[in-house]
Amino acid sequence: MVYDGDTPICAGFMYLTNSKAVWCDWIISDLKYKDRENRRNALNLLVKTITDEAQSLGKKYVYALIKNKPLINIYKNIGFQEGATYSSEMIKVF
Repeated sequence: MVYDGDTPICAGFMYLTNSKAVWCDWIISDLKYKDRENRRNALNLLVKTITDEAQSLGKKYVYALIKNKPLINIYKNIGFQEGATYSSEMIKVF
């Protein structure tokens, strides 16, 4: 989680596996936080910190499944490569 003082700006999760892969997911930000540049910097710091932590744990791959274009650009700016685009999400609700 990244804060501006006492105000949370964004948060995310890193899921570890027993392989060389890490899954980075559930990246969220406070849309009421109006300083867009600071929010973008906070998101960049968050994703960079997750990837740095994955690397320090000896992982080789960080995987993220995202649709949000500004967030995709943040990932690209820190060295992620865009893989195949997915065409549908499947969910079953009981």
